[in-house]
Amino acid sequence: MTFPQTWVAINDAAGKTTWDAPHTYSQATNDLRYCVGVGLLDGRVHVEQFDERHLRDPAVLDLARRVIPHPEPALNPIWETTDKAPVDVELHLKSGARHRLHVDYPRGAPQNPATRAELEAKFDAVAAPALAGPGEVGRARSGAADEPHGSHGRPHRGGQRLARPGVRERMTARSLQPTRR
Repeated sequence: MTFPQTWVAINDAAGKTTWDAPHTYSQATNDLRYCVGVGLLDGRVHVEQFDERHLRDPAVLDLARRVIPHPEPALNPIWETTDKAPVDVELHLKSGARHRLHVDYPRGAPQNPATRAELEAKFDAVAAPALAGPGEVGRARSGAADEPHGSHGRPHRGGQRLARPGVRERMTARSLQPTRR
């Protein structure tokens, strides 16, 4: 996995030849190798992938140990001067086959928006543990999509991305799609 070298500050495992498995939710959410390993095995990286079962799963830990981060200084200017977040991923399979992927914009960015179905699936995964039952998730999702204003009568602002100065996004409840301000 190749990424801008400036990201090393948020991924102190980058460039190390050894890897210490994360022991807590906080450590795991900030561990590139763990996130890639669990994502490859589970097909997604949501809240439940950071539970005790996953943190101790030998298959996740074995795959995470085989993830090799490659910080690339040449990608720094792209990250620092554009709205791109370039990443290259190369998989080497036991069969000898190799698969490569280059991404300039992560899924969910305005240039690579998530589908409504993807957003709803993510909402369901995050909201389900906090709500009483499966029916509650659907009702909460319907209410959020139909109601553009909070209980105070003002429009929802949603989250703001603070990773890079000048890039601010908001999620509108009606469209469930990121928009730029």
